[in-house]
Amino acid sequence: MKRIVLIGLVMVIVCGLLSGCNQQSKETANVKSATPVVLSIYVDQGLVNDDLHEVAKLFEEQEGVSVYFKERPSGDAGEAMVRASLASGDMADLLIYNSGGLFFELDPERYFVDLKNEPYVQDYIEAYTNAVSRNGMTFGYPVSNSTIVGVLYNKELYEQLGLHIPTNWDEFISNCRVIQKAGKVPVVASFKDDWTSQFLFIGSQYAVMKREPAFLKAFLEHRKSFVDSVVYKESFEKQRELYDLKLYNSDYLIMNNTKALELMTSAKGAHYIVNSGFLDVIQKEYSNAKNKVGFFPIPGSTADETGLTIMLPSSFYINKYSEHIELSKKWIALFHAYMKSHHLKQIAPSVLKDEGTFQSTDPVINRYLQDGRYTFGLEFLSEVKGDKLSEISFENSTGIITPEEALRNYNARYQSKLDQFVR
Repeated sequence: MKRIVLIGLVMVIVCGLLSGCNQQSKETANVKSATPVVLSIYVDQGLVNDDLHEVAKLFEEQEGVSVYFKERPSGDAGEAMVRASLASGDMADLLIYNSGGLFFELDPERYFVDLKNEPYVQDYIEAYTNAVSRNGMTFGYPVSNSTIVGVLYNKELYEQLGLHIPTNWDEFISNCRVIQKAGKVPVVASFKDDWTSQFLFIGSQYAVMKREPAFLKAFLEHRKSFVDSVVYKESFEKQRELYDLKLYNSDYLIMNNTKALELMTSAKGAHYIVNSGFLDVIQKEYSNAKNKVGFFPIPGSTADETGLTIMLPSSFYINKYSEHIELSKKWIALFHAYMKSHHLKQIAPSVLKDEGTFQSTDPVINRYLQDGRYTFGLEFLSEVKGDKLSEISFENSTGIITPEEALRNYNARYQSKLDQFVR
């Protein structure tokens, strides 16, 4: 770009010194026509992975178009920047953003291109289609596989201490006490990254479905709220129980998720309540420990309430006001072809039906999937996602507020967003 600007300035100076300045408009037009087309994609910091880079390289070769990944912060700050970019007309050609409740809050019919007639939409599983569709229009394409909320556990520690995968919460706490007596960290906490504090609450969705089967319908119809669910209340109580029993690492306030994985892979930590994406990271980046860390669902109060909560992936959305809509559609089509041809089975199942059956490479997870003992996270079933869950979970998990306050606070945040975006 600097070179193009410099050439333009030189031409202006030359025309001022020489006769024949009518040539200026022709030369300027040539400079403009030489300006390369750039396809811009707006994405959270740190989420531009190898697949995106590889597809960008292929796209540039096939279309002669540069791909620019414009990064934003993650969390609340990033969400605010996305809404501001849409409102100001400064959105990139493509947006990578959550599916489900957070996406619906963006007013998709106003800002994004309907993809329902694109052939790949027929490949979506129903849950994903619902999470990116409104009023008969479908707006998204999945960036990755799903993830599953659960517990990473160190297999070596379990074997050394004669432990078995817990099927209920009491068994989980019992295992933690044995681990504590052995001088290891029962539950690794990485609250410097406060978003890692919320997974125990998020992963309670399967238990809600089993114990309170009528709750979801009433919740989605706005006849009930979080405070009406015993299971949601218990999930905040379980967060606090881990703190009260001193089951965390002593440096839980300053530990980040990278250090947490080091504890888990070195057998100094026994459990880490996160999502299956962390297990994928271990298998790719900690090759010496990839068979030493396993995964199981967050235990419910009973074995019957123990199952998987699946989180649907973020998606590509095409900006309705982009100058490159057709080019953006070509990007998604190429990404779809690439993911199908390079598909590798991962811990969490794909949301594309033509990628095989709904299964996992992990035997424990796969057993739950095959038995149908799973549901999808609430934010993918609801039109609104409550905010500040990370902050509220952090405060509850570190003794700042009580579980009762946490439940009331989160319920209030959800109701506030519901009033803002729905009513």
